[in-house]
Amino acid sequence: MGVRVLWLVVVACLAACGGGGGDGGAAVGTGFAVTGSLPAPGGIDVAVGAPISIIFNIPANLASVNGNTFRVETAAGVPVPGVVQKSAGNNVLVRFVPSVPLIQNTVYRVVLSGSVQSASGEALGADYVFTFITDNPTPTLRPDQIVDLGERLLVGRFRARSLSINGVIMVFGGYSDAQTATDTVEIYDEATSTFRFANSTMLEPRAEHTVTVLRDGRVLIAGGISTVGGPPLATTEYYDPATETFTPAPPMLEARRWHAASPLFGAEHVLVSGGFGAGGAPIASVERLIGATWIPVGQLTVPTAQHVQVQMNFDITYIGVGNLQGIGAFYDGVHLASHNEGAFRWRAAAVQLSSDRLLVASGDQRTVSIVDSRVGFTYFATELFFERRGEHTFSSIGPNLFLAVGGFNVALPGDPALDSCEIVEYLPGPIPDARVHYIFSPRLPVPFAGHVSEKPLDGSILLMGGVGEAGGPHSRRVVRILVD
Repeated sequence: MGVRVLWLVVVACLAACGGGGGDGGAAVGTGFAVTGSLPAPGGIDVAVGAPISIIFNIPANLASVNGNTFRVETAAGVPVPGVVQKSAGNNVLVRFVPSVPLIQNTVYRVVLSGSVQSASGEALGADYVFTFITDNPTPTLRPDQIVDLGERLLVGRFRARSLSINGVIMVFGGYSDAQTATDTVEIYDEATSTFRFANSTMLEPRAEHTVTVLRDGRVLIAGGISTVGGPPLATTEYYDPATETFTPAPPMLEARRWHAASPLFGAEHVLVSGGFGAGGAPIASVERLIGATWIPVGQLTVPTAQHVQVQMNFDITYIGVGNLQGIGAFYDGVHLASHNEGAFRWRAAAVQLSSDRLLVASGDQRTVSIVDSRVGFTYFATELFFERRGEHTFSSIGPNLFLAVGGFNVALPGDPALDSCEIVEYLPGPIPDARVHYIFSPRLPVPFAGHVSEKPLDGSILLMGGVGEAGGPHSRRVVRILVD
């Protein structure tokens, strides 16, 4: 069975909806009561074929226990077909045996009616309600699923940026050595697992920049830095994937690197926020490109850098946390609204769960959280990553399963790059949770941090560049993770 974590908030909600017994609380009565159950209240990793047993403190009137007074149902209240078993030789225990196996990785609710009586006729007096979660096989990563392609990139790339457009993977810029960024762009040929340079180079070398796909198919490349310790860039440029050429674009109002950007629905609009400014410190400004003009949007409550930003739906853009105060923002197209995430994050990664929800992973932390734009809250998962991760990547590997790869671990001396991966499972629900299932073994052939990750058309995950095994910002390494 896999490592499991109790779906605490949902369980509490279901129990509260179920009646006076609470989740495993003893039923009310002057003498007749429930003393235990199998599985235990809030049980996890429950076998899908296991019977559900209730234990009383004194003999029960078995005639009062039947399919109406002892039932198992889904979280949505759908009854589970089954048989109530009773034995006159053991009238302090009754069992519900499902007629069909339960569904894996699912919350179930058990309800024992308060009308159930003892042998002397005393009723429980209130429903006894508890929930449990069925088991789910732990995802694994076999050795044959890790394919080391070696140094396939033509140039070392650390803190580069990547995109996949119609199945074509492109890697833009990044530090090619310890001091300077490159102006080259590489394109991946899936048929041969090789890279080639684009027909032309960027107008400026860039690392820690942003790349955003516009509605017309072009890419806006914004800001960044050309040399370590140099000034951030305000310049931007367009890349045309059809011709593999670059043309100047309007400069931003403020120079910035390691900022965040996302498209906005509608015309050729792009929103950029935060980053490190000309003075070297994080900045709070937010601006928006409309056509050929950048306009100021406003100021974040707290200056922010090294954060994530995602256009969640037609109305809302999430601007993540990149500061010690743990303050991000939502942008509705007109106003910036402060969002207190409850924890600081730098160098986090995020995936979109729906138009309203994001899964935000780590960010120099071990926490995984779910951000819901409709109600403006952040809900933290009940289990932590095995390792703290920053500058990692986060990719979908199946329905509600996501893979976090590598990153720097700031909790260890020297902030080493990691060669480990972890799976996060998302459980949809009125109040969701996330679960960290497994830290993979075997590990990756080399550490990865500050790398990029994209998915070719075959559904695998391609890890590219980063610091690599040498510990310097110039790795050309490429590893493919095959996804079942």
